Amino acid sequence: MRIIHLLIAGTFFCTASVTATTRFIDALFSDVDVTSGVEYRTAANHAGTDVNLLMDIYEPQGDTMSSRPVVVVMHGGAFAEGVGGRDDAFSAATAAYLASKGFVTASIEYRTGYALSLTAAAAEVKKAAYRALQDAKAAVRFLKANATTYRIDPEAVFLCGYSAGAIMALNYSHLTETKFLSHQDTAGLGALETGDNLTIPSSVKGSIGFAGAVLDTTWLTAGAAPSICFHGTEDEVVPYESGYAFGVQIMPYLYGSSAIRRVSERIGYVNKLITYEGETHTFVSSASLLTASLDSAAVFIYALYGTSAVRTPFIASGIRAGTHQKHKNIGLFDLAGRYAGSRKTSRSVYINYSRTSRKVLDKSVNLEAR
Repeated sequence: MRIIHLLIAGTFFCTASVTATTRFIDALFSDVDVTSGVEYRTAANHAGTDVNLLMDIYEPQGDTMSSRPVVVVMHGGAFAEGVGGRDDAFSAATAAYLASKGFVTASIEYRTGYALSLTAAAAEVKKAAYRALQDAKAAVRFLKANATTYRIDPEAVFLCGYSAGAIMALNYSHLTETKFLSHQDTAGLGALETGDNLTIPSSVKGSIGFAGAVLDTTWLTAGAAPSICFHGTEDEVVPYESGYAFGVQIMPYLYGSSAIRRVSERIGYVNKLITYEGETHTFVSSASLLTASLDSAAVFIYALYGTSAVRTPFIASGIRAGTHQKHKNIGLFDLAGRYAGSRKTSRSVYINYSRTSRKVLDKSVNLEAR
């Protein structure tokens, strides 16, 4: 087991401040325990070779809460083999920071890779995404099956992903095999629900997508688990609106966060969007932007965790291109999308928008073996 010491240092900006300290919103824990290499399933990759899939589980050190929400973190990498991983910069920083707020987090690896083809590239990538979603569902079922071991609330599982991982997170609650077949055959892939713990539902309570997209906006379902998206308007890999992945016509056509939001408003699906004006696909590499985004995502989760918390606001913001120090168009909204002004009290939690800077997590962390 590793211990991660979280350093609260550096003055950046934040979209909200909360008086006192509130679990799941503030970083209450200075140390996080990491259990590395927990095997959650074995499955055949695109070449037909069985691979053992692992996850790293992050827990706030010294936590006494007996049943905690869990966030499944999914890395990016275009579903390509050898790109990204469960301990890459985004995944490790995200899992550690959310754990410091009191969540259990599980950063997973999933099957990647596809046959290289100029004539069937889109089909191969879609199949890779399908395999990855099979793995994500298996990971959720594994965590629920082991809820007692990791002190997890099985009714409070959330997804969080970047790029390919965000595509997984945002399609997860909407996709069915029938919907997928409208785009691509599933020959040799099997059902979406494969592996162990098949009697346990793979449902989740909400999803967080960083630079994500869906494969088809007609898949969006009003009653699916709510989602929040973070996306840069100049994303050249996963389009903010819609287009081919990487801008290359042999790749899948994607509908980005802006398209998701627009359709969601029309059909009544609960989706929130935070737009970063002028930012590209790599906006998560900015420590200040990632931290502020995770702070907003944590408030969004908090609003979903518990039936009495649905009025807790989340933060919507737009960031000026070329700077991470100024804000514009910032307000608080409830989950129905109603403007709540610059402050709101809910469940004894006071959330107040302020333009003043605040100390937030420095993404440099010290790793210490134990």
